[in-house]
Amino acid sequence: MPHEFNEPDWNARYISGDAPWDVGHPSTELVRIVEQTDELPRGRLLELGCGTGTNAVYLARNGFDVAGVDIAHEAIDRASARLAREQSDGESLSVSFHVADVTKLPAALGQGEVEPFDVLFDRGCYHCVRRAALAEYQAMLGRVTRSGSVFLVLCGNANETLEDRGPPTVSEAELNADLGGLFDIVRLSEYRFDDIGDGTRPLGWSVLMRRK
Repeated sequence: MPHEFNEPDWNARYISGDAPWDVGHPSTELVRIVEQTDELPRGRLLELGCGTGTNAVYLARNGFDVAGVDIAHEAIDRASARLAREQSDGESLSVSFHVADVTKLPAALGQGEVEPFDVLFDRGCYHCVRRAALAEYQAMLGRVTRSGSVFLVLCGNANETLEDRGPPTVSEAELNADLGGLFDIVRLSEYRFDDIGDGTRPLGWSVLMRRK
């Protein structure tokens, strides 16, 4: 059966193992950006839709102070277990995980008043949420960022169609319409997602933005 990425019960998908986006290691594109460019300034980073924590733990290990949020408590349980394993030798990593609806941030972080983040990272959350709650997602971005905040989005690319085997796709025009009101797009480039488990590497957008 082909994978579909717009199923709303994310928790059930993690439990059943039907989570092809959860590749078990940090995004290759994120690793490239962190290790080969200076696009992401070290600081307080919010990951939207952090899943099982592979990217968040990697980012914390590379100098970021990370908060990861995901609506699926099964994913957050696994992320917390991953963090515990990583810290089992006594190393302390600056990362926290929260079960939260991204459209209800920052209140859903449960920390009272939350200062805007220096960096946001979204691999695969935006292209799903925009279909049902774009206005709420946009409003959230305004609440958790400030002028100068950097936003890295990795999302599906409408220049390629994979008959429901890949993520939801977005066109360049849609990206500009959805996010260009709040952010200046610094860089827009194509890349390939990591293998989703069947040898397929869907085409994606790697988008670097800065809050106006």
